[in-house]
Amino acid sequence: PPTGWFRSGYGKHIWGALTIQGLMAYYFDVEQLERSVELNRCRYNNIADNARVSSFARNPKFPRGTLLPFVRDPNNERYNFHDKECRDGRENCDDTDCQRFPVKKARILHYTYCKNPWNCQGCDYLETYKEPTCYEMIREWFRVRSTIPGEGNRTLDNVVGNETGPLSFIRPDGEVELRTGKCMKEFFLGFCLDIRQYDAMKWPTT
Repeated sequence: PPTGWFRSGYGKHIWGALTIQGLMAYYFDVEQLERSVELNRCRYNNIADNARVSSFARNPKFPRGTLLPFVRDPNNERYNFHDKECRDGRENCDDTDCQRFPVKKARILHYTYCKNPWNCQGCDYLETYKEPTCYEMIREWFRVRSTIPGEGNRTLDNVVGNETGPLSFIRPDGEVELRTGKCMKEFFLGFCLDIRQYDAMKWPTT
């Protein structure tokens, strides 16, 4: 099995840490520990993941989100999973519960777990705390696109998707709030005209 950098096993609980993706983390966490400062990964590389292992996942690396209280069904194993120990081995990892970290406080967003915004997958799926944070991250991606010259005059009139709520948002207390609204307009800001129908940027012709 892979053993990681210098056969240290460093980062076995993190996807990609045993490959080139984990080189910088290994270097500053092991080789240059005394000269490094650990940043909060929810602020500087937020992937909207659960800091704890889930009973739902067979692989502890898989960051299954925390099940929402109103989704839980004690009579259905599929909707009755729970959080267990911290994936990083600590007793308490609430400081890296990125699935509930406010997106507006993040400096770098990582979309691997939430999937590419331009996939236009809709926002009707709601099971864990991860989904509302992902929807907000997707909205931020399109907000940034709207700041590019020529992209700001977006009209919602061309949106044909009529997918309605409930729309889900993470409140300041970390719980989920449901609101009525139209997904394509609220989260995709008109750049997705319908499910899997992305309005891509136009290349200049001159």
